Amino acid sequence: VKIADVDCTVSKTICEKANIKAFPTLALISEGKLKGKYSGEATASAFQTWLAEQGVLQDGSPAPAQATSRKQEAPDRPEQKLTSEETRPSATATHSTAIKAVAHNLLSRFPTESIITNIYVYFFIVMTFIVTFYITAFQMLEEEHAKES
Repeated sequence: VKIADVDCTVSKTICEKANIKAFPTLALISEGKLKGKYSGEATASAFQTWLAEQGVLQDGSPAPAQATSRKQEAPDRPEQKLTSEETRPSATATHSTAIKAVAHNLLSRFPTESIITNIYVYFFIVMTFIVTFYITAFQMLEEEHAKES
């Protein structure tokens, strides 16, 4: 079992293929295809059990290439959550990177999968708001002008 850390702000193609929408996500990919996503307890033993249930590990024992966990490094310490502040990587995305990622996702995924169609949809929505604004503004001006006359 090989475990990889993927930054979805940099490797967008991989995350789109694996349909990653939330972070962090543990996904099992075999032969280039998504086999499943882990959603259980955030402990090394629970993840190992899930991998064994998926048929990746034989008899539930860790494979030689599997990354070592804190439990294996310090057996006298109680099992620690994988999401503790000590083991969680620090966030490296800036506000501008996050805004770019959201904008890219809006254009490429919502409301359709076609970027061109999405541009037309968003253009129509923006134009509708602009026209509605001007109609309302002109109606208010006409009412003011009518009151003054």
